[in-house]
Amino acid sequence: MSTDTREERLECRIADLYANDQQFADARPSEAISAAIGQPGLRLPQIVRTVMEGYADRPALAQRAVLFVKDPQTGRTSVDLLPRFETTSYRELWDRVGAVATALAGGPSPSVRPADRVCVLGFTSVDYTIIDLALVLMGAVCVPLQASAPVIQLRPIVAETEPSVIAASIDYLDDAVELALTGHAPARLVVFDYRPEVDDQRETFDPPHLITAAELHPPRGCGQREADDDGKAPAPDQPEERAADATQCHREIA
Repeated sequence: MSTDTREERLECRIADLYANDQQFADARPSEAISAAIGQPGLRLPQIVRTVMEGYADRPALAQRAVLFVKDPQTGRTSVDLLPRFETTSYRELWDRVGAVATALAGGPSPSVRPADRVCVLGFTSVDYTIIDLALVLMGAVCVPLQASAPVIQLRPIVAETEPSVIAASIDYLDDAVELALTGHAPARLVVFDYRPEVDDQRETFDPPHLITAAELHPPRGCGQREADDDGKAPAPDQPEERAADATQCHREIA
């Protein structure tokens, strides 16, 4: 089959989807936004901001809906996945990205500065994406750590990159703590994908060998920021620094 024929069939298929699949049609790229991000000289944070604000009302991410189930015999709560997805719009995503960036960069002693390295240990999720985008916004370098690798393989990476922060999914918190306590000590250990309603996760989050600096958790994910004395976070003027009503779910290593 020739290349021209394959391309023609693809074009026909796309045209058919635009005409008959409303969900596909609603996701059609905006010509105005495509032109805006195609301008020469734009920095990556500017491109990201343009996309986030331009597609503000569109769904950006989706994750499986969950149900918290309490065992009648043990009284312990676990989480079950439901056969549907919950979506996060670009506006919601951008607000949460701003909240995380504000938390990590704010205060008299920011945890993350431009060009700092941040190690991220976890599996793909909404929270993981938020942290990744926050680092793009801040001009920091994301150093992904392979979630399936043993600590002994991750320790040289942490030693070489000397991250100012280690961000870890609740499922990999024990490994992150070991990395922080037995090698290079970051300024902060951030926990994401944490659901305090789940007993196993809450017990993982609260072992006695962790030193708590501040801990709160927003619904449907994790946004981190420094709180003022009254418990409210600052709301900077710049869109990329907006702080939503996300709150902290982090630990600092003493």
